[in-house]
Amino acid sequence: MGAAARLGLEFALHVQMSQHASVCTDPMALTPDFETFFTASLDLLVIRDAEFKIVKVNQAWEKVLGYRADELEGRPMLSFIHPDDVATSHAQMQRIEIERDVKGIINRYRCRDGSYRYLEWRARQEGGLVYGIARDVTERLAIEAEMAEAKAAVEAASRAKSEFLANMSHELRTPLNAILGFSEVIRDQVLGDAPSAWVKYKEYAGSIYASGAHLLSLISEVLDLSKIESGGYRLYIEQFDMQAVVRDSIMLVRPQAERAKVSILPVDVAGDVTVGADMRAIKQVIVNLLANAVKFTPGGGEIEVRCREEEGAVHVEVRDSGIGIAEELLESVFEAFHQGDAKLARRYDGTGLGLSVCRRLVEMHGGRIRLESAPNIGTTAFFHLPKRNRAIAGAERAA
Repeated sequence: MGAAARLGLEFALHVQMSQHASVCTDPMALTPDFETFFTASLDLLVIRDAEFKIVKVNQAWEKVLGYRADELEGRPMLSFIHPDDVATSHAQMQRIEIERDVKGIINRYRCRDGSYRYLEWRARQEGGLVYGIARDVTERLAIEAEMAEAKAAVEAASRAKSEFLANMSHELRTPLNAILGFSEVIRDQVLGDAPSAWVKYKEYAGSIYASGAHLLSLISEVLDLSKIESGGYRLYIEQFDMQAVVRDSIMLVRPQAERAKVSILPVDVAGDVTVGADMRAIKQVIVNLLANAVKFTPGGGEIEVRCREEEGAVHVEVRDSGIGIAEELLESVFEAFHQGDAKLARRYDGTGLGLSVCRRLVEMHGGRIRLESAPNIGTTAFFHLPKRNRAIAGAERAA
């Protein structure tokens, strides 16, 4: 029903209320015109008395809430209202006695099947009776809630992307400045041509290489996430030993750990940890988790990797004794462009995409990844993969 039709109905109903209240001593005895409105209205119409008891309802109540008229008439209106809405509804009913005409009331009414529907009300008092018109707004409120949630999510994503771009510009500028600065010193032989100068030039060349490797890592994370989100990332499934991949990953991260004076303990393996997965993708996940563990673990700390078979899956744990993560951030750190604590994001290098890429890669294999952590105690990253990937099982059946 359009707004004009709704206003017309309310106006006509107001006229009929006045006529009914002035000419009828029996509220159940409606005038013919008023009876027509009761029968034809798609909205819920009700007449109640001063004691909040239902005097008469129209057929729309049965269509919306499932009750027959004889199940409602004579019953207290408050007995059909959600317990959490009773106090507010009672106050609004009392308000009608003072203001005579009240609209915009929303409360939940119990359906015959036990569920609840949101009704929006306009009510007017005439004489000793109150005439009410209500509309089911359950779907409207659900849509509004979804829209508000979506708006909040978009705004949060926009803020996260802005923070990411600001941080990314710093991440790119720092190694680029190092590359340009050191390469200029070498090109112009600023330190001369003595053997001691060439020792420094070699050192600067190493810094240029490290800065280039860091840039490549940053750009690779962005490209990987973009490829995954666009559906362009393809898995190449093969059987491999997870223990071997973990050891290879530790070798890649060990130099970083040694510089940070962080110990990586020998791998703890239990059971057959052979798995069908994309080995490169899983190595990327493990290297990322290890690199994060090293980054956020102070010197003298330890990192432990465990790998076990359980219930048809291979489980991997990467535990550190680092600074930890606050509980409220444990889920958000997996979101793209999110780096958890903003202060830490400025303190530590990285794009904030690593864990987001990890989650997507693990879930593409049908697995799950999660974190357990506590500030100043450490973090444990858990992920598991099914031992037999669906792609391999399908290929075996086809053969």
